[in-house]
Amino acid sequence: MANATRSTAWPTRNDSFQSAFVCSTAFAVSLIQAQCVQLEALISWQQSVAAINKELWDQWACRWAGR
Repeated sequence: MANATRSTAWPTRNDSFQSAFVCSTAFAVSLIQAQCVQLEALISWQQSVAAINKELWDQWACRWAGR
C-alpha cells in the first residue's frame, strides 16, 4: 500500500520525458503549420506573377509576332 501511494505522489522519469516529448511535438507541429502557410503564400504569389507574365507575353506576341 505504501508503494502505491509513493508511486502516485512522485512523478516517474517516464512522466517527465513524456511531458517534454509532448511539448516539443507541439512546438514542431506549430512550426510545420507556419511553414505550410508560408509555402501557400509563396505558391499563390508565383501563380499571380506567372499569370502577369503570360498576359504580357500574349500582348507582345499579338503586337509584334502577329505582323
